[in-house]
Amino acid sequence: MKLKLLFLTILLFGWVNGFAQATAYPVNDINQCGNEIFDLTVNTPLALGNQNPQNFTVTYHESMAAATNNTNAITSPQGYIGGPNQEIYVRVTNTMDNSFDIISFTITVQSISFPSHPNISACDSYALPALANGEYHTGPGGTGVMLMAGDLVTATQTVYIYYQVGECWADDSFTITIGTLFAVAPTPMQACDNDGDGIIIVDLTTKIPEITLGNAGVVVTFHTTLASAQAGANPIANPSNYVLETIALPVVFVRVTNVSGLCQAVYPLVFDDSGCTGNFVSGTVTYDLDNNGCTENDVPAAFLAVSYTQGNTYVTTFTDANGNYMLQNMEDGDVEVFVQTSGTVFTAPSPQTITFPGNGENTNFCIIAPNPATDISVSVTPITQARPGFAVSYSLVFQNLGTTLASGNISLTFPTQFMTFTQSAPAMAQSGNALTYNYTNLMPFETRTIILNFMVMQPPTVNSGTVLPLVATINPVSGDGNPSNNTNVFNHIVVNSYDPNDIDVREGEFITMAQAGDYLHYTVRFQNTGDASATFVRVETTLDADLDWNTLQPISSSHEFTTIRQGSALTFKFDDINLAGEQVNEPESHGYVICRIKPKATAALGDVFSASVNIFFDFNAQVATNIVTTTIVPPMGNKDFTADMFTVYPNPASSSVNLQLANTATADVVVTDVLGKSVLHSKLQSSETNLDISSLTSGMYFITVSADGKSITKKLMVK
Repeated sequence: MKLKLLFLTILLFGWVNGFAQATAYPVNDINQCGNEIFDLTVNTPLALGNQNPQNFTVTYHESMAAATNNTNAITSPQGYIGGPNQEIYVRVTNTMDNSFDIISFTITVQSISFPSHPNISACDSYALPALANGEYHTGPGGTGVMLMAGDLVTATQTVYIYYQVGECWADDSFTITIGTLFAVAPTPMQACDNDGDGIIIVDLTTKIPEITLGNAGVVVTFHTTLASAQAGANPIANPSNYVLETIALPVVFVRVTNVSGLCQAVYPLVFDDSGCTGNFVSGTVTYDLDNNGCTENDVPAAFLAVSYTQGNTYVTTFTDANGNYMLQNMEDGDVEVFVQTSGTVFTAPSPQTITFPGNGENTNFCIIAPNPATDISVSVTPITQARPGFAVSYSLVFQNLGTTLASGNISLTFPTQFMTFTQSAPAMAQSGNALTYNYTNLMPFETRTIILNFMVMQPPTVNSGTVLPLVATINPVSGDGNPSNNTNVFNHIVVNSYDPNDIDVREGEFITMAQAGDYLHYTVRFQNTGDASATFVRVETTLDADLDWNTLQPISSSHEFTTIRQGSALTFKFDDINLAGEQVNEPESHGYVICRIKPKATAALGDVFSASVNIFFDFNAQVATNIVTTTIVPPMGNKDFTADMFTVYPNPASSSVNLQLANTATADVVVTDVLGKSVLHSKLQSSETNLDISSLTSGMYFITVSADGKSITKKLMVK
């Protein structure tokens, strides 16, 4: 309601602050949650509206009469203590003519009661129950992500319940503690009666790392019955010296609980004697250097493939640096063992047949070479990734693939403007940007490795994408039957990220058909990131179907290892490696293995070879690496052009792409697909042009820019 006192006023036209009748404009009600102290003055500017505050006063009153009579004004309107539902009257008075107007609003105090929620403990997961009032959130005060009734909480976290009524809200929190049982059922335990006395003593505790996946905070006990395992009663007193009888191998039950006791599981542990044949074949492969039969003075044939066949089983391993090999777990019956030699220089010895049960020891092979041949090779492969400001290591591998002793020298050139040489083992001499090493008496089949260490310079000298060209050469070349492998060029691309467990292919993402007849070199890097040594490391992979599996050859590693290939399944085993934990000795926590393999002879343009590995440290869960791919693409022109003269962006692109070319304004642009088919042609009329690629489907393409008899090709990904 409004009351107005009217006065006769003389209005002068154009008088800005002239006498005007007072008006109390509409104001807002004030609602507060749990707070009885109100700031009434928040309505002052609303009540005044567009009236000049210098000519008007605003007062607050608890009754209409007080407001009308301008009495008992509230003395502290900014800290007024009011009731739950109270009407307040606002008087707006014109100080020039004493006219006034009155308007009212309501102040309200709300309150809300909210029950507290107890903390929850559960195993593996907890389903949020329905709420009578409110809603779940991951943050206080209704913040974070809203959770719904029925959602599963799988990790320990604090959950908030937010409840709002009108302007008033309240929240409560509780903690859900999730107990996780890091355990898996054990695989069968081999139990072999090696001495034939009918008694087998096994160490059950050797299964604990496998069951617990190497995680601490897990309690494992062994029981003779399922009931005792479920009740946690009568555990086997001496599990490290448990006695079995071969008449009927029993089943032992494993009880697993976490420290908190929230989670438990019971698994059966069965014993398996099926692999206890004891059959194995071992021996040495030797090269008859002096052509008078293999003797202890001849050369061990290192890293040669030795295989056996038995029925449909075909298994391959490789000799070690001393020519020794071992193949295990053959079934009874005839087993044919043979050596695979690469190329036509050496003559493979005749296969040998072993009959089991029997003795497969000292199954030795002697390799001969009808005609002398010289063939030495060299390759440089990264052990670590190159990152700005960090150390980088390379493996310089040289091999004698011929039949005669070899002596000479090796050189490696590197970009001194991007990296500095720190050390090598064995030591190489430096002169400018070249490192040299003299080698003598490199035996046939012998492989030697030089480990090189450099420091990559920091930005802005070196950035992600900078290319580090390395060129390795081995001499003498004269008389070498295959001079193409006497020089090896590797362009190492600098990156900014680093994963200590990864796989890399030295030849990169793309090769041409001309390169498809040569080897692809793969490096697997691994690091024990734990706080204790790893007794063994295992690297497993499945070879790409388009690779020629019979050309596989391990060539270098950080530690001694054995190689087993069965079909496409390839395993590198580092037994008794005792690889230090990163938290104990970081420099000694790294390892690597390098192998090479050729594409099949039927490889065609567009073929993609992919590789990834799983790395196992003791009984811990596998560490899966990245996936690397190599694609056979059309030849890329590069006559006098450098990579930084031609820029393509954005890349990947969708509808259009910008082409920027330095030092010229006109050029031909050809876009081809992975099969070499031209799909787009344009003219570059300025140093920077926008090319419409909306007609191209998603996939990989190549942009070739040609000008003044020069050309360069770059990859383009179309989204």
